Amino acid sequence: YNSTYITAKKLASWKPSYYQDHSRILLKGNNNTIWYGTRFSGLYHLKFKDSLVLLKHFDAQNGLSSDFVQSLCLLPNGKLLAGTADGLDMIDVSNNYAVTTAIHKKFNFSSKINQIKISENNLLWMATDDGIINLQIDQLENDKISPAPVYITGVKIKGIDTDNGLPAANTFKYNQNSISFWFASPAYVNENNVLYSWMLQGST
Repeated sequence: YNSTYITAKKLASWKPSYYQDHSRILLKGNNNTIWYGTRFSGLYHLKFKDSLVLLKHFDAQNGLSSDFVQSLCLLPNGKLLAGTADGLDMIDVSNNYAVTTAIHKKFNFSSKINQIKISENNLLWMATDDGIINLQIDQLENDKISPAPVYITGVKIKGIDTDNGLPAANTFKYNQNSISFWFASPAYVNENNVLYSWMLQGST
């Protein structure tokens, strides 16, 4: 590291009480730092001084799509891509370690990313369990995640099913003030981690 070798003895000396895990990848970062991906506890950003100093720790509780970090890649703009067991995340060190979680959802894939490389024509290549994926680097931040479609599957007024959704009338009787909706919003990219929130238009 920095034209010298990190000895096994020096690495072994860095083992704080919270670290009990299997290493998966080491990547040289900027400003004399390294990124360290693990099997069960996420990602560490470390700085070399007289010893290893922990700068930041990421896991599924604070931004990563998974605690299993399999691959890492530094982008030309200094941001870091982390390939996990569930997809792809991006970390912006210069912006207070801001994390863009689950970039893979923009491109409709969800797979363990085993390796990430950048080619000369500014293409990003990812080797996954399901094959090879390539993207333009500019797409990572310019594309937006489209919301999943929403389908009303059922409506009840005062506990009674309506066959064709809400009636055409814009007003209801005083005793029709209990209305229930059932809906579906199918999403098939890493569906186990999909969370829903909703609000009726006009409600407070």
